[in-house]
Amino acid sequence: MAFRIKCYGMFYNFYFDGIDTGFLVVHETGALRAGFDGSMKWEVYTDVVERVGLRDGVLTLDTMGDPAQLRIDVITGATWPSQKPRQRKMMTQYNCDVLKRAREYIAERYPFFDPKGLTPRISGSGDLREVTYDLPEDDALGGAPVVTINVRTCTVVRSHLAQ
Repeated sequence: MAFRIKCYGMFYNFYFDGIDTGFLVVHETGALRAGFDGSMKWEVYTDVVERVGLRDGVLTLDTMGDPAQLRIDVITGATWPSQKPRQRKMMTQYNCDVLKRAREYIAERYPFFDPKGLTPRISGSGDLREVTYDLPEDDALGGAPVVTINVRTCTVVRSHLAQ
């Protein structure tokens, strides 16, 4: 099984849905249920998730700034206490394809560096993400570019060549 779902947030937990038809994804700003066929069954957005529980077909989320636990029926996606629809907070910060932007920048500013076959590494917090590449340990000589990108504006704020 292989497919891609765009999630928002920095962390992800994956759970089987308990009925063998799909899985649950809990991310920083909500949860979703996807089928093994790649279909989206339901999606719920929340404030920042701090704790997660799964028991008897109910997904429980404790969110930052909300004393009430949000409970989600795993099959239907119904929530209680009833949840008002929420928009993704700071959605613009996630509209930036950080890896694509870094690759474009590297191709322009470091044309001698070929990332083909190398594993990219993305780290950071807040509005800044740092992109670099893991070089082979055995026979690597030189270094890889390190590009820092502001995810709100999708602009490169600094770069250097690591040794």
